[in-house]
Amino acid sequence: MAYDMTRHFNPVAKEVTFLLGDREVRQAATLVVLMRVEAKFGPAMPLISRLVAHQVTVADLIALLRLILAGKPDLPKGETRWAEAIAPFGTLETAGAIVAFLSYAVAGVHPPQAAEAVEAPATDSADDAAQAEAAA
Repeated sequence: MAYDMTRHFNPVAKEVTFLLGDREVRQAATLVVLMRVEAKFGPAMPLISRLVAHQVTVADLIALLRLILAGKPDLPKGETRWAEAIAPFGTLETAGAIVAFLSYAVAGVHPPQAAEAVEAPATDSADDAAQAEAAA
């Protein structure tokens, strides 16, 4: 299995499904998680640049995943288990998933209710016609 852009990345919900061995672990990009990552690795944008330029180690990728997925059940225990969990997908794909996650977090999370609030209310077409006639 490999990362699939339509299945593992959801820009609307700002979620990434990370592949760990035979498991899929979904995580929403939140400012709380971004804050944890930045506390250890510094500002997100330079970190994204380092990831894209492949200027990170496997230990960095594992540390990032541990921060991003903290609190999720049944995560690998120890560096060796984490390395084994990402090995089938390689460091490039894992780094790409982390880049997507960080990009979603930096872009901000827009709750669905905010989008719904800006929609125009439905109107009755008969009322619209009557108003247009009265205005003419």
